[in-house]
Amino acid sequence: MAFADNLRQLRRTRHLKQSELAAKIVPPCSQRAISHWEQGIRIPNLTTLSRLAAALDVSLEALISDVPVELPAAEEMAHA
Repeated sequence: MAFADNLRQLRRTRHLKQSELAAKIVPPCSQRAISHWEQGIRIPNLTTLSRLAAALDVSLEALISDVPVELPAAEEMAHA
């Protein structure tokens, strides 16, 4: 369930609500879809995974990897 955990962690680190992340994906998806992905109920297709990674400004590998996501320090995030 690495993807679900990574998605939740990345979204929260960026201080985004599920609905805000859903709106950043082009074309937008629903808040319910984000919720299902974070709970591991569903998994998005490859195109949507790529769009999620772009919306979160991470690589696709970082989004789906079993290795814990390494996040930049809070100071680096503030300057980005």
